[in-house]
Amino acid sequence: MSRSRRLHLQTVTVPSVTLTENREATIPLHPGWNIISNPLDIDVSWSAVEQANGVDLQPIWGFEGSFSESAAFASAKSGRAFYFLNDQQLETLVIPYQIATEKQKSVSEPELHITLELEIEGGGGLEKWHYIY
Repeated sequence: MSRSRRLHLQTVTVPSVTLTENREATIPLHPGWNIISNPLDIDVSWSAVEQANGVDLQPIWGFEGSFSESAAFASAKSGRAFYFLNDQQLETLVIPYQIATEKQKSVSEPELHITLELEIEGGGGLEKWHYIY
């Protein structure tokens, strides 16, 4: 009895967030309500976002069983997104990349996570593995 296995590899390119010279990320907006997420690997206070944009902004609204205002713009790695009313007609929302310690100041870009999925098909059926780096 011959056993054969096939290995299927899928290459996925995940772009990292590009920061401006001022260490800020930007999110494109349209007028009215937007669903936004923080593309950085850290939470950012909403007051820091207001300061970076130079205007008083509407609050962001999260949903966890009911809608509530949020003082922190949680990183998208938390799985959260927010509703935001763009009544200032902004084209982009500036998100500052705040550094907490001197050690972190040497970091030039947010961390990149890579997901690898493997499938091996053989006589015993299909085996699947899921790795996150």
